[in-house]
Amino acid sequence: MNEITAQDATFLLHAFDEDCATYTLVPMDDSLLNLSRQLLDKYGHRGLRSLDAIQLASAIGLKHDVQLFKTADDLLNTFFIAEALPVSIE
Repeated sequence: MNEITAQDATFLLHAFDEDCATYTLVPMDDSLLNLSRQLLDKYGHRGLRSLDAIQLASAIGLKHDVQLFKTADDLLNTFFIAEALPVSIE
């Protein structure tokens, strides 16, 4: 089994803490999971996967509060566009 060094673990934990302070965290509740399921029904045949469906559902829930979403995933970007979400790919 590959293990990371203590130094790498400390770096990753620090990066995680910075991300949590920088980004909006969306609580996972039944309505988010239900929307995720609906999105999988709608886009699963086009390659949408479960965790991406949760991310997309979270974005849909925030669409009135967020001016621009960013993704590094070309496929997920197509679903953001299909749902009329303002998106920038990085």
